Amino acid sequence: MSFTKKKMAELISFHTGQKPETIEADSDRDRWFNAEDAKEYGFVDHVVRSAGQVSGSGGTA
Repeated sequence: MSFTKKKMAELISFHTGQKPETIEADSDRDRWFNAEDAKEYGFVDHVVRSAGQVSGSGGTA
């Protein structure tokens, strides 16, 4: 595995809580995440369903 790919797997592992081996296996093929899947995987902390949920936005983009 290239240095860069291994380093990226380690960084993603650190931030998502997934094992580096899982990250490596998942990155070897196309994998698409919807918002809920990304949350379960650890890529995001929460899913915003409307602009009104974002503080300070006044409900507009």
